[in-house]
Amino acid sequence: EEASKAAAAKAKEEEAAAAKKKRQEEAAEKKAALVARVAAATTSPSPSTPAAAAAPSPQPSPSSWGNVRHIAGGATELRATLEEASAADALCVVDWSMTTCGPCQRVKPMYEQMARSCANALFVGIDVQASSANADLAREAAVTAFPTFHLYKKMQRVAEMRGADVPRLAQLIATHGGPIAPAAASSGSDDEPLPTTEEMQRDIGKALATLRGSVAEMSEFITSVKTLLTFVGNVVNHPGDSKYARVRTTNATFQSRLGRHPGGVAAMEAFGFKRVDEGGPDDALVISPRAAAHPALPQMRALLESAIPADQRDPAPAPTPPSLGGMGAMGGF
Repeated sequence: EEASKAAAAKAKEEEAAAAKKKRQEEAAEKKAALVARVAAATTSPSPSTPAAAAAPSPQPSPSSWGNVRHIAGGATELRATLEEASAADALCVVDWSMTTCGPCQRVKPMYEQMARSCANALFVGIDVQASSANADLAREAAVTAFPTFHLYKKMQRVAEMRGADVPRLAQLIATHGGPIAPAAASSGSDDEPLPTTEEMQRDIGKALATLRGSVAEMSEFITSVKTLLTFVGNVVNHPGDSKYARVRTTNATFQSRLGRHPGGVAAMEAFGFKRVDEGGPDDALVISPRAAAHPALPQMRALLESAIPADQRDPAPAPTPPSLGGMGAMGGF
């Protein structure tokens, strides 16, 4: 009986190994088919074109880029576009999307703005519902989540990102292809003016007053302020690092210590964060590079630190606040 059980277990292991091998072979076949298909699309001359006239047509120069190029021809058109970017030694960014995908449509204006702000890269949009050729290409490329972004350099994919995380996409593009104008890397309007120092001070004061009135104990308020200081301090101490420019509203620390209280989100917004609807429960508060570089941000952080009683502040010395009237100018606590 034991021998029978052992044999059965071994048979199951062999079946599992065979199934795994089969899946790997199928994936390899799909990848090879995709490579062959896109290669054939451009290497095979048209039957109606004489061999002597088969010279490639001139490609647009990078100076003519600046808008999202929407593809409907599937592998044929994508291959030609990748070759164009490769010939210019430029990055090619591909946005895989669906017309019926909410996050895809919400990120579209920011993606188009990126294309206008980063003329040294070629931006492409592939709506998989626009044509059967696009749908076939998405299946062969194993694109199953939308939006998905692929970055190509010299015909080779160098990065992939899933989701509508604009600051993260901007960071990837900057890493592989060059910087993007700060406004394009944010989720806000490129012509939205930054608040003045006085306006920031006023809005922070209002938010903190609401926050203080929403908690029963002073200890809760101090915890909320320290949490706010952590998020703001990360932005000030790590300029340009997209990791600190985004806070999920479902983040456990944010939600339990700050976000659940009235005035908590408003306080983040007063420091320059903006709410971004990413579809579903994982919305985020995002600060653009431009807002993160606001010259008054360190001053406002210093004022925020002064809202905490001296005996409960962190040991690290705080920067000396500017002459703005202290927290009394914010209404006092």
